Amino acid sequence: MKNLIPPFVLLLLLLVKTSDVSCQQLSPQELLAKSIEYHGPSQFWNSYNGILYFKEQQPGKEVRKTQVHIDNTTGYFKINRGNELISGMLLDSCFVEKGDISCERTNILRDYYLYLWGLPMKLLDHKTVLSKEISYDTLNGTPYFTLQVNYPSDNWTFYLSRENYSLCAYKFIKPDQTGEFILLRDVVLVVGMKIPKNRSWYTLQDEYLGTDILNSTEKTKFH
Repeated sequence: MKNLIPPFVLLLLLLVKTSDVSCQQLSPQELLAKSIEYHGPSQFWNSYNGILYFKEQQPGKEVRKTQVHIDNTTGYFKINRGNELISGMLLDSCFVEKGDISCERTNILRDYYLYLWGLPMKLLDHKTVLSKEISYDTLNGTPYFTLQVNYPSDNWTFYLSRENYSLCAYKFIKPDQTGEFILLRDVVLVVGMKIPKNRSWYTLQDEYLGTDILNSTEKTKFH
């Protein structure tokens, strides 16, 4: 006698198969749109005006407290690390209120915080060119969608949940094959956006480098 598959098992297999086909039909732009829909519509980030409070941890070093004021409506950025430095940018103009820091370094810090903490919304920037196809990869036994973005200085891979399209990790690799891997955990609700709370950094050889923690946020109307 032949072994018959129960109807509910057939239905489950059909649903899984249909889901896989649907995912395969997504374009990179559609996948990015779903991720942004999860984290918060892009206009929330584009109009964000507030202060982010961080704890930044590295092995063998004291915890560093940093506060970053971002006003994406005016291009205003200000970073405050207590006695170490206070500097910022307004569009392309730099200012330094405390500390020995160059405008070039201030610009690098602005790009760093705006890009990483504005993901995945920042992938809509006009200079960002997504790969032509969605890829698939596994981290720690969990399967993910992946998006590839190639910049002049490095190549990035973004790992998105196959359940809710949230951004879970990313890595970048430079032409000399050095790079870093960043694992995201938990979220903080920031004016309608789900911003990852913890970002843990590793070398490509899995050496732990540190963790950036978004402790709290503050909405503001003035600089």
